[in-house]
Amino acid sequence: MFQECSRPLLVDYTVVLMYVRGRRDDYKIGANFFAQCNYVFQYRLLMLWEVPDWIVKDIVYFLSTGAGQIPAKCRRKTTATSVEETCEWYRSYYQRMSRNRDDHMVSTRQRVAHLSTVHKVNDTRIFEKECRSLADAGYDVTFVGQGEDAVHSDNLRVVGLPTPLGRPYRLTVTAQRLLKIAVDLDADLYHLHDPELVPMGIWLKKRHGKTVIMDVHEPSSHMLSKDYVPQWSRTGFAAVESTLLNWASNLFDGVVTANEMIADQFPSGRSTVLHNFPKLEWLQTQGELPYGRRENFLAYFGGLSSDRGFAEMVQAIGLVDGALNPVFVCGGTASPASLLEDVAKLPGWNRTEYLGMIPRVQVIGNLSRTRIGLCTLQPTDAYQASLLGFNKLFEYMIAGIPCVVSDFRMWREELEDIGCALFVDPSNPFQIAMAIEYLLINSDEAERMGQRGREMVINHFNWEAEVERLTDLYGRLLASRL
Repeated sequence: MFQECSRPLLVDYTVVLMYVRGRRDDYKIGANFFAQCNYVFQYRLLMLWEVPDWIVKDIVYFLSTGAGQIPAKCRRKTTATSVEETCEWYRSYYQRMSRNRDDHMVSTRQRVAHLSTVHKVNDTRIFEKECRSLADAGYDVTFVGQGEDAVHSDNLRVVGLPTPLGRPYRLTVTAQRLLKIAVDLDADLYHLHDPELVPMGIWLKKRHGKTVIMDVHEPSSHMLSKDYVPQWSRTGFAAVESTLLNWASNLFDGVVTANEMIADQFPSGRSTVLHNFPKLEWLQTQGELPYGRRENFLAYFGGLSSDRGFAEMVQAIGLVDGALNPVFVCGGTASPASLLEDVAKLPGWNRTEYLGMIPRVQVIGNLSRTRIGLCTLQPTDAYQASLLGFNKLFEYMIAGIPCVVSDFRMWREELEDIGCALFVDPSNPFQIAMAIEYLLINSDEAERMGQRGREMVINHFNWEAEVERLTDLYGRLLASRL
């Protein structure tokens, strides 16, 4: 078979066989082929970008048998019927995958993969903050989450997973698909973002010897407020999740948490806190509408659920004096989906502008024309415990708008001295409406409150202050592998 290949075709074969360089023990035939190539082709093999192992298996099969026809089980995504056609299809597939890669440039970047079956590929904490910051620091970063494939730069890409057909599907089919992708990525470090991925992390560490980090976004007590968990079983689920995460923290190489309260769940010295502070680049000044010229828009962008006070916000806007012409602009995904139908029946819905799920740039644009940010989370243990893990409020602050927030003790301790927010009972739409009216009527005071909040974010509450801890953690863990 090798002797029958023309030189150009042999080069094409090397294009799809480059993955062999990391799997010689598994693919003996491919290793033999590699050995038979002269040093020019070996150099090319070592230069090229890796592709999923199923491509290698197919091509190695063709090389080993010399078959002129492709067995149905090996056809995969191509309808080609000859070895030559198959090689050409895989060569073009490689070109699409490599995008902007230079075939003749060796990448010395360490590869890291962020994995989630729950979060969208545009997730603020995972993608916009952690992944982009790691790419800027020189790592080769891949984020696998719900959504579409995308390449954002030569060292930052997204691999999309289909939206699961419910939680049982996500825990089985989606998880299995994610594991296959994770193994194919062959990253140096895996950063997991869902408690349900703990078994996958153990597999990657024990079976493949990988470095694994667990990122805990919420305390285990968040299970107590989940509508999809039966009331009678919430305490049990919270206890199971807490036990699972604590056990995993002793097996994994590190734990990242969103605030100090979550970090306290784990043994001392095992966790690194990365607060959900906004990035300073989100500070919008160019094209920002002066505060005094803005219409009476109020905003909330994020998860829409009962524990986040969605219904109370809509009710409150319905109670605001109509002479002020208030409009509540909101966006995000409702959970459950039926919540939108229920809230649409409330009196304040006719003053509500629901934008659905919108990208980060549109959120920033909408906040730049807004007068007030609403953050009336309901009194659950997770929300009352710490302000520093909830990024929505800091996004309002960096946008320079005053906030109406839940009157939680720890929130008041953090914000009262800053003077950027009014505190209300989040379960009382009338109190929320009164705070909104005060800020709309007293526009000058509202503008000063917004400026005080913005200055605090610029000086203290910003993501740039967190990045060093993230890169230090990665550098320390990956250095230990050398």
